Amino acid sequence: MRNPLARPRWPLAAALLSLALAALAGPLQARTVYNDKGLRGEETDIGFQDYQEGKRRNASQYTLTYQRQPLCGKGVKLGERFLPADDPRRARDYFCGPAKAINANGVLAFVTRTSGHGNLLYLDVGGGDLRITDIAVQKEGDGDSIGGLVFLDAGEPGWTRYENGWYETTLIRHEPFQVVKLGRGRLLDIDNGVAFLLVPRGQEVQTVKPASVGQTANGTPVVIAAELRQRPTALRFRAVDLNSGRELASVAAPDVCLEAPTMDFWGTGGATSAQVPYAELAAWRARNLAYAAGAKPSLRLMAANELRPAANCQPDWRPAR
Repeated sequence: MRNPLARPRWPLAAALLSLALAALAGPLQARTVYNDKGLRGEETDIGFQDYQEGKRRNASQYTLTYQRQPLCGKGVKLGERFLPADDPRRARDYFCGPAKAINANGVLAFVTRTSGHGNLLYLDVGGGDLRITDIAVQKEGDGDSIGGLVFLDAGEPGWTRYENGWYETTLIRHEPFQVVKLGRGRLLDIDNGVAFLLVPRGQEVQTVKPASVGQTANGTPVVIAAELRQRPTALRFRAVDLNSGRELASVAAPDVCLEAPTMDFWGTGGATSAQVPYAELAAWRARNLAYAAGAKPSLRLMAANELRPAANCQPDWRPAR
């Protein structure tokens, strides 16, 4: 199930139009994100009118330069700095997204080539020259498809979190720089070097009858769609080692029709109706999960847990829609 928060809130064309009109909106305010060793990043606040919703909104634009030369924008070819020589995306234009200084030597920065496609980069000038690391935050096999361009709180000092559109979590340690892929699940909290994640309920799909080629009564060839069936998969919880990303233990809900209360996993103010606010995720995990460390770590659901039956859940196989 893809993350609904990763989808754009309004069409790209409307967004670009609104930003294009930002020049009419008043003075711009710029903040320096990073400025050292030839690398400079700036964030500029822009007020604009959202004509779709009839509201005044604020947005940010980012610029990145190295030795006073732009790193993003039309004709810059940033891809030549971090993509393999045989990658056709090297010739594409990349545009600056949100950037964040994480240590004395550099910044994390999102760059996009089209709506929904881009990369999360680490720009490092600590060695005397610019080095760019492409952080693989995308779902395996999903190319450079990227979800929300948002740096999230990791709940641990000196770390940044990213959650892609498939509910996979990556943690980035600021210093020394390290990328830890936690894998499937949304971060509940980190406790004593163990990250606890919730893997939402999903759907298992099977092919009952593969697609085939048939023909109409007059002999015209037609493709007959595959016959599929689906059933829900259980909610799961995972305990993962913070330093290595290795799964230590996991536990599934005893019934595929049990679900957790709604939770604010981002802490950015967008999930105001969540039953469990972001600040209470750690306490919720402690009430509902018991973790035992040791040679064979274990994770179990408390007997008096807060999982509840999902509405309109059908546990058996049914034709896929």
